[in-house]
Amino acid sequence: MLVQKFGGSSLADIDGFIAGAKIISNAAHDEQVVVVLSAMYGVTDLLESAKKTAIEGGDFKAVLESINEKEQGILDEMQAAGFGCPLAGDFLQVQLERLETRLAGVALLEQCPPEVEAELLSTGEGFTSRLMCDLLRAQGHAARWSETDVLPPANDSYTDSLVDIEAAAPLLRQAMDGDHSILVLPGFYGCNDKGKPQLMGRNGSDYCAACVAAALQARSCEIWKDVD
Repeated sequence: MLVQKFGGSSLADIDGFIAGAKIISNAAHDEQVVVVLSAMYGVTDLLESAKKTAIEGGDFKAVLESINEKEQGILDEMQAAGFGCPLAGDFLQVQLERLETRLAGVALLEQCPPEVEAELLSTGEGFTSRLMCDLLRAQGHAARWSETDVLPPANDSYTDSLVDIEAAAPLLRQAMDGDHSILVLPGFYGCNDKGKPQLMGRNGSDYCAACVAAALQARSCEIWKDVD
């Protein structure tokens, strides 16, 4: 068992996704792999900006358009290159509608409840993980995407939680069962028993990857960075 985590700068463009998929698929020839992904470079900062803009009564829709340009842009490139992306495409459509609805509510309240903040800020990882799973499948690899209910939070904090590693172990093992050799997970958050996301704080994707490795007693946890 191997855990691989890819950061946002490694997922900034289509070349980064393809390079990451190659690393993942090479590893999957020899063992089962769990992949944990950050959001695309800059997307979480844009989501933070959209939240702040909505609270201050500004034009948050302009910020959402910037997010859409990034995510729809890479989705279009993937499809133009011949990679079907049904998971990411369906999610992106729902995500943008939901973000606009939630931010409109934030603007009315002039504040953002922690539960809503977690829902907003976790969408970037939701998109990249689905897109990577789509890419791996399009390349002929046996990959499965899973929501992070396999990483149950250990407390009630929506913005700075911890993973219940003991509870995660059987859930992750169950998610690994089947014909697939690659399990793809969003980083940065876990899902509670109500199905709501809870953020794992700063560097949450690295932390989630380490928790997956601990829960599965993986032989190694690799944190891949966009450096030489």
